[in-house]
Amino acid sequence: RFITLQPYKRIVEAVRFDSSGPGFVGEMIMEVRFEPEGKATRVTMIFSNIPLGIKPEDNEKGTDESLEKLENYVRETV
Repeated sequence: RFITLQPYKRIVEAVRFDSSGPGFVGEMIMEVRFEPEGKATRVTMIFSNIPLGIKPEDNEKGTDESLEKLENYVRETV
């Protein structure tokens, strides 16, 4: 669910994990910030309340993959 939507600036989203494994249950908060840098945009992602069963390196890998997909999408549509 979206908590905050500030066009061109910030998105805050709550991501709910439902699982039979207790380490993978909960609501993670993901904040995405957009900051202009010349002709580009810096995208910063901040996570809080990550379920204990999710390894930080797995979260980082998933984030990197999401950012690569976003970059490819933007390049194709511009």
